[in-house]
Amino acid sequence: MLVGVLIVAAGWSGGRSLSFPVTGWEGLVSMEPRSWPEPAPEVARAVRAKYSGRQVPLPVVVRDRLGELFADAEFAEAFAVTGPRGWSPGRLALVMVL
Repeated sequence: MLVGVLIVAAGWSGGRSLSFPVTGWEGLVSMEPRSWPEPAPEVARAVRAKYSGRQVPLPVVVRDRLGELFADAEFAEAFAVTGPRGWSPGRLALVMVL
């Protein structure tokens, strides 16, 4: 039996690992680490215009101040080399935090 490991908040002090049993190779996904794309200029302008003089949404503030908070490369060891491509773990971690 293989054991898969999900890394929660990798790179943060106090981060913990959760283990779950995986039989055979089913359920294992691969990942190709990618950096987060910059928002399109027209989207950034539209957000600034819509919230001119008001508080912008929290996800926008986090992106502007912290940039790529959880990089996919930090989670690479938790993924198989082959298999179907999984979702971006860095983005999923940020969604969990928000």
